[in-house]
Amino acid sequence: MLVTMRVTVALVSGERVELSENAKDTSVAQLRRAAQAAFRRRGTLDKITGIAWLISSRGVKLSSASSLKEAGVQEDEVLTGILRRDDLIFHESTCSILRGDGSLFTVGDGSPTKEPGDWEEHVAKPEYLEDVRQIGASEAAFAALLEDGSVVTWGDGRYGADSKAVRRKLNGIRRVIASNYAFAAVCEDRTVVAWGDPAFGGDASPLQSRLRGVEDIKATSCAFAAVLEDSSVMAWGHPNGGSNTLALRRLRLRVQQIEATSGAFAALLEDGSVLAWGDPDQGGDCRAVRKKLVNVRELRANSGAFAALRRDGCVVAWGDHFTGGDPSRVMDELRGVKQILAGRYSFGALLPDGRRIVWPSPSLAADRAELEIQSIKRSPGDSF
Repeated sequence: MLVTMRVTVALVSGERVELSENAKDTSVAQLRRAAQAAFRRRGTLDKITGIAWLISSRGVKLSSASSLKEAGVQEDEVLTGILRRDDLIFHESTCSILRGDGSLFTVGDGSPTKEPGDWEEHVAKPEYLEDVRQIGASEAAFAALLEDGSVVTWGDGRYGADSKAVRRKLNGIRRVIASNYAFAAVCEDRTVVAWGDPAFGGDASPLQSRLRGVEDIKATSCAFAAVLEDSSVMAWGHPNGGSNTLALRRLRLRVQQIEATSGAFAALLEDGSVLAWGDPDQGGDCRAVRKKLVNVRELRANSGAFAALRRDGCVVAWGDHFTGGDPSRVMDELRGVKQILAGRYSFGALLPDGRRIVWPSPSLAADRAELEIQSIKRSPGDSF
């Protein structure tokens, strides 16, 4: 016998929809998608915003896999829908869209040279992934962080898809980040778990005793760097990718923020100056602009260059000219900048008069889409 119940899904804004569903056979995920579709038909939700999860009237986050009956949902109960916007993840031959509702859509197979069937150590992608909080992509593998804190990996095992060696440690994970060949995960206790090619960041065991109190972590193509709670930096992986932090350790510099291109790291220091290291062609050498890197309040990186926003609204950039390391074409317009954003191959700046400046090329469609979503997330109402 079918038992139909009425359930209301409300948003923080006060908007609500009433749905009638089968209590035994309808899952929380199905209810969430039905509510999302109803809000979109009304125009309440735009196409890049979804319902990430549902909260019961008792304040409990409902498991997507449970039926309404198993989740304890009652007749005429009002559930609260928590919203999240889409994320774009670009890497090599792939583009992944992590939808606001936690589902994942990937274009491309993760390998620039091989079909999945040709991978020697292939790990198959799960048929359906839901409740995805974050996605990381190496050159030929993916790692999805789920809402329950677990991690699912797939792709070419030589690029980090094979996580069996650390499987027991991949619980209670807060964040996953990828180099081209490996992955690193930050745990709830702020330690780090790494896997993949050991030469390119897949083995952090030599630093394990010191990798504690991790505040942030970034990756180049072949190395990782973590900012610790004492404002120091620890790095591991290949030396050509920025794993050598001798200068930072020797000078005992206190780091506020760290960013990474494909081959270099840059650190915003406590005194507002910036230090860079790694591949000089990808931003690892900032000596040419060092005198300008003062009173910096914000640091951004794309695949080959860095851009720093000073407190006076001026922008300083360095690195690969083809990805924005030379902003001379637009320098006269970069005055009083409110915010800088980074796509994969370009930078964007939001000006006080509402104008948006993109360099070096304003015509890259993928970069414009990524900048658009970043702008919406960080400054509602502002877009490129």
